[in-house]
Parts: sequence; structure tokens; C-alpha cells
Amino acid sequence: MRLVPRQFRQPLDLDDSYGLASVFSDKPVEMVRCEIPTGKTATARFFYPELGEINPKAPLNERLQRLAELLTKPENGQFTRTIVNRLWGRFMGRGIIEPVDEMENEPGMATCWTGLPRIWRRTATISRKQSNEF
Repeated sequence: MRLVPRQFRQPLDLDDSYGLASVFSDKPVEMVRCEIPTGKTATARFFYPELGEINPKAPLNERLQRLAELLTKPENGQFTRTIVNRLWGRFMGRGIIEPVDEMENEPGMATCWTGLPRIWRRTATISRKQSNEF
């Protein structure tokens, strides 16, 4: 099993969270901390710039398309593994890695764990390509 680089395990800060939220918004997003406005406006961005960037001035549909590309990039294995584990836990009652939020733990079913994220990423990539054709 490949280890996840340290930069992918850091918790998101307020700028990261609002930057991602701004990707989904047509309007500027005012940042708020503990229900108190910070006076700052978030800039649309992806929270792992080493994987790629999102142009904050691009139209909404282009920002969403770019986000989908970044989330399904082979280099972004942490996202794929996390989503697969959470879905497995939701449908089967228990994640392959438990608890589902502790992705550094060893998988309970190593055989499943090696193939499922790869299959999910391949399926997501095919779906994305098909949606571009319409």
C-alpha cells in the first residue's frame, strides 16, 4: 500500500473550505468564522494546489468541470480511497478502513482495498468523458 504524502493529511483551514465552496457559487462568498463575518471574500480554488488549480474567474460550469478533473486525477489517490471507503461503509455498515475518517489505519479487507479505488476512478473518468460528449 502506498503511503499518502504528508501534505494530503493536513486538515483544511477556513480559506481552504471557503475556497472550495466558492467553486460551486455564482456569486462572491463572504467568509464567516463562528457566525461572525471576517470581512474577507473567498476565492474559488482547490485545496491541494500541487495537484492543479481552478481558475476563480472561469464560469461556474468550467470550475465544476475542473474540480471533477482534479478529484479524479490518478495523482489524487487519497480522495478516491476516502470516497470508496465512505461509500463502502454506508452501504455495508462498516468501512474497509475503520473508522472511516482514519484513513491511515490498515484496511480490514486488503484484497478489496487494492482494486476498488482503481475501479471507482476508472468509472468516474469514463462518466466524465461521456458527459462532455453531450
